Amino acid sequence: MWIVSIFIIGIISQIQLKLFPNQIKDLELLNTFFKNTKLWQQVLFFSLTPAICEELLFRGLIFGSLNQKIQAKFAIILSGILFGIFHIYPGKIITTALLGMLFAYSRYKTNSLTIPIILHFINNSFIFILMPYSNILKHSKSISISVGLIMFFLTFNGLYQFTKDFIDRK
Repeated sequence: MWIVSIFIIGIISQIQLKLFPNQIKDLELLNTFFKNTKLWQQVLFFSLTPAICEELLFRGLIFGSLNQKIQAKFAIILSGILFGIFHIYPGKIITTALLGMLFAYSRYKTNSLTIPIILHFINNSFIFILMPYSNILKHSKSISISVGLIMFFLTFNGLYQFTKDFIDRK
């Protein structure tokens, strides 16, 4: 489900970049900043710390409180929207809200903060994993097509599994 969500969020991000082209400058500034920090600092300050702190706040406190007062699906949606708004950056509110909903859903299904923290950490670490390869992906069509096909098959499989699980529950 996470892979499917990341793929869909990637598509939405590309649409948002077309609608808000000034975001590209911001992404380039971030890229420059990250190139000047060590990998362990990137992982600690931009992946692990936010994953733990934000999950404790949004999935622990906010979602937990909402889930006691309203139906789970509305608690998931509302806490996700609050998560998106919390990240302030207008061009990323939608994608961040969707991630927040995914993290809340995983918290709801597992009744634990461990899975959302791990998913959040992986999501935040993704940029550091892919950044060294961004020029290769930009200039090599065969690698880009290969990555795209892998993502497509993972997405298709994730959608199939999610649909199957959903139908089996009824």
